[in-house]
Amino acid sequence: MKALLFEPDADGHISDTSRVTIIPDSAISLQGRPIVMPETEGELWLRPLIAYRIGRLGKGITATWAPRYIESLTTAAVIDVRETTLSQLEASMLAATDNYLTVGHWVETDDPTSPHTLYIGTSSGTPSGDVAEAIVTASRVATLKNGDLILLPVTAAPLKAGERLTMTLDDTVTLDRRII
Repeated sequence: MKALLFEPDADGHISDTSRVTIIPDSAISLQGRPIVMPETEGELWLRPLIAYRIGRLGKGITATWAPRYIESLTTAAVIDVRETTLSQLEASMLAATDNYLTVGHWVETDDPTSPHTLYIGTSSGTPSGDVAEAIVTASRVATLKNGDLILLPVTAAPLKAGERLTMTLDDTVTLDRRII
């Protein structure tokens, strides 16, 4: 299982030049556990995401067929660095730390590519980028398998240690955890 976090370009598109972070499955926190922020220098915060779970095997997928590869979706969050004295290596290795990726409860949907709104408290946001573009781009270089995750950032307020993360996707609470 692999998790791919796509960073859309300034126009909101995902292409071969997009930055992609590959997250190992060992970095995914277990359901129900609090989110533990690692001790490090610099300001760490949680960055909200929408996660799409792949439900079939595919390579060289076209944009027309991409939505059929999505099994379900949920909210998620990753630990990110704002201002830091971390070296480039330390900052890039953050994606491999325990609890880096927190994933909510999965929601099945008939139309996974329709616009979905994520709510964090009173703040809301929609995904940056197109999940179909992310699937097409990823499947050009890698085989997508059952259980793989495509992650897209959401423009919403970041959260810090000491707060509670409650995320709602289209009126369904999918993630509710303490941040310590």
